[in-house]
Amino acid sequence: MAMLAGVVGCEKGGTAAEGYDAKIEGTISLDGKPLDMGMVFFEKDGKSASSTIAEGGKLMDDGGVPSGKVKAKVSADMYAFMAGRVQAKSKPGEKAKGGGGPGGPPGEYRPIPKKYNDFNTSKLEFDLKPGVNTINIELTTK
Repeated sequence: MAMLAGVVGCEKGGTAAEGYDAKIEGTISLDGKPLDMGMVFFEKDGKSASSTIAEGGKLMDDGGVPSGKVKAKVSADMYAFMAGRVQAKSKPGEKAKGGGGPGGPPGEYRPIPKKYNDFNTSKLEFDLKPGVNTINIELTTK
């Protein structure tokens, strides 16, 4: 069982497993305005990991990503439902803020264009070195 747990942990991403020796920091924006919530996923040779997007567009280090040439994709889809719940509780005209529950992310939910939600169409690629990597991702709606 212990061996199985180790294998599962390696595939999960965000772990300190072998090959996850790069760390991410930086920012992400959409049309020049920082994104407040979502995830950036990194993939290399079948290994994947993620970085959480925090309020103000800050990329969080979720435990490491594979170093080398990686593809990336961005998604905020998982926050759409939570933001919708918050919007339903908001006053008319207010923007959806937060994740709709305790510990939910603060900030404004903004949908991300579909092209960024796929490794093959996002055109986001990075050459990550072992250690800390600062990246700034600028997405556009056009």
